[in-house]
Parts: sequence; C-alpha cells; structure tokens
Amino acid sequence: MRKIRAAADALRPNPEVNAREEITVLGIGEALVSVMEADNVPGMVQKVRIIPPAGQIGPVSDLERKTLIESPLWELLKVGFWGVMAYIRIKVMLAAW
Repeated sequence: MRKIRAAADALRPNPEVNAREEITVLGIGEALVSVMEADNVPGMVQKVRIIPPAGQIGPVSDLERKTLIESPLWELLKVGFWGVMAYIRIKVMLAAW
C-alpha cells in the first residue's frame, strides 16, 4: 500500500481524479497519465483509456499496397510524411553546422 501511495503522490494532483483510489481499481486498457506541459511542468493526472497497438509486423501485401496508394488519403500521407522528414533533416544539418 505504501508503494501505491508513493506512486499516486508522485503525480500532479487533479481535483477531478483521486489518484490514490483510481490506481488501485484500474482495469484492462486504463491508465493514469500525466504529460509535460509547454513550460516543462507535469500536467495534472488524467484517467485515460488505452487503445492496444494495431500495427503490422512485416511487409504489406500487394493488394494492401494498391488499396493504400489508390486511397484519397495517400497524397496527404505522402506530403505529410516527407514534409516532416525534410524538416527533421534540415534541423539535424543545422545543428551539426
């Protein structure tokens, strides 16, 4: 019980969430989460639902690849991904310079 109290007390309090109580009754797919805010201060703890990973290990099939490329979302994905990659490359180059 002491370790549970210590874990709950380490989280930034939230008047809407009793961390000490919630931490003992968390179910499958639930978590208490606190993220860093813009000023590097931990955010207030929130109880959230966690969605299990839905990724795929291994290559996609030819049909899956064709379906994705023919999707109207393909252009958005392509532009967004490469735009972010270009930004990261430029940032790395400037940091090394």
